[in-house]
Amino acid sequence: VGGTYFPIAKEYYRKAAEQGDAQMQFEFAERLCERAHSSQGTQEDAEDGMYWYQIASQQNHTEAQYRYGCHLYFGTLFNQPDTVAGIKWLEKAALAGHNNAIGEVGYIFMNSKSQSDREKGEKYLRDGSVASSLCCRYLAYCILNNQINEEHKGELIEVLTKAVDRDPISEILLGNCYDKGIKCEIDSKEAANFYELGLEHRGLFPDEYQYLYIPIVLEASKRLAYFYENGVGVYKNRDKAKQYNNLAEYYEEYIQNNPEICK
Repeated sequence: VGGTYFPIAKEYYRKAAEQGDAQMQFEFAERLCERAHSSQGTQEDAEDGMYWYQIASQQNHTEAQYRYGCHLYFGTLFNQPDTVAGIKWLEKAALAGHNNAIGEVGYIFMNSKSQSDREKGEKYLRDGSVASSLCCRYLAYCILNNQINEEHKGELIEVLTKAVDRDPISEILLGNCYDKGIKCEIDSKEAANFYELGLEHRGLFPDEYQYLYIPIVLEASKRLAYFYENGVGVYKNRDKAKQYNNLAEYYEEYIQNNPEICK
């Protein structure tokens, strides 16, 4: 992505993309967007990346439709959000069976003022939760926020448990449920286990989604520091308590210095 040879590689990618192959167009867009987010990136890289996402999307490349829709809707590529166009492309990807697109569209519709949109959103999330950890996480959000009622007792814990496969947000949310007894019995051992899994996997999240995970990583760090300091759900371990206190301090400072990311 960076370095001396990027301009040469860029031209090779461009020539391949101009031949009309949707996969090459998508890969070119990916490289450009990675470059745009790097220290050497430019606005031109971002705009060029969006252009090639669009071209690949118009050829029904599902992953391109998903990425293009996300960038449009959330404004994650130095662009002003365009929610109408973003939903359009995300829903195209969702209807083609893209699991993450199903989750994003479902959650967007769940937060609509329209009752019909919310019903549509719930269907997307419930149908998608069979195969998608993102749909499970968003379904859990909606249950926690009382936007959706549990279909049966214990559904919240079930969907979060399905979502925890290396999904740090779901792991920490599940830890929080066990920690506070949210729609389950308090279980400090399970709380500590899932908090630690979430912190262990926090590096899996892309930088552009920091605003989602940093506040809950901070809370999980504080809780684990308390657990290890006091022997709650784990054996007392002052070194571990200090480790998680240091992590909490790091994220507190990060939030203070980057309020626009973590608002």
